[in-house]
Amino acid sequence: MHQGRELSAINFAGIIMSFISPFVLLLPPTTSVCISMDALISMSFTLTYASTLLKVNRIFRIFNASKKSVKRPGMLGPKDQIVMACGFIFVQIVIVVIGSIVVPTERVILVPNRSEKYAEYFCLFDYGFLAACVYNALLVFLCCYYAFRTRQVPDNYNESKFIGISVYSNVVVCLSVIPVYSVANAALHKVAIVCLALLVNSYLHVLCVYAPKIYAVRFVPDDPTVRTLTSSRKPNKDMDTSVRDSDTKLSSIETASTKPLNSEPGVAITNGSQL
Repeated sequence: MHQGRELSAINFAGIIMSFISPFVLLLPPTTSVCISMDALISMSFTLTYASTLLKVNRIFRIFNASKKSVKRPGMLGPKDQIVMACGFIFVQIVIVVIGSIVVPTERVILVPNRSEKYAEYFCLFDYGFLAACVYNALLVFLCCYYAFRTRQVPDNYNESKFIGISVYSNVVVCLSVIPVYSVANAALHKVAIVCLALLVNSYLHVLCVYAPKIYAVRFVPDDPTVRTLTSSRKPNKDMDTSVRDSDTKLSSIETASTKPLNSEPGVAITNGSQL
């Protein structure tokens, strides 16, 4: 089912931001870099999963409404979907702005080994980033819920199944990253874990959601049913010949029936008697 290019564009914007985020994480940590990193990671997840949530919610509402009535549910048009996506994104922008002002992500010094004269600078995520993560986690779990509810839709609406696989996989990745990040001692390890999580999340979403579409466009015929019916109805030469012969005989009979009965010379018919 066509889900709208607008939501796909928002989704791609979030994926691109996820691919850009590791480069920002590898920059020398300053206050501006830490705030930018906080906003970039938070917004990348929001753009990705807000559009994904609207896609799978649209499928759920269509099939749920079809069980009750034939009336089309509201808020399904492209403009309505964009308005709702902008609403989700605006909420995250407010959270990020308030978090950056009240409890901004700052640069801290980490000393892995106190016996050595060695220190590392890195950006420590604060409560503002935690609030943004809670909002993104809410979007992710809503995607899981609607993907589970639409798991038995027809095959031509199977995008929700691929969305479900993507979201379930990303939940597992995020749950695995949190404890590993917490117990990491070196700043390099913390940054590497976050970068790896962002890249895995992006690649999983691309492979699970968009790779099947690319495969379908490249290798699956447009309408195999129509092609099968067309091939099964190929003309038969013997049948065409017999039909043409029948048409010729029928035309001869019609010509003979319309020929005047007194057309022969010297023959006339009067009162049913031959003269």
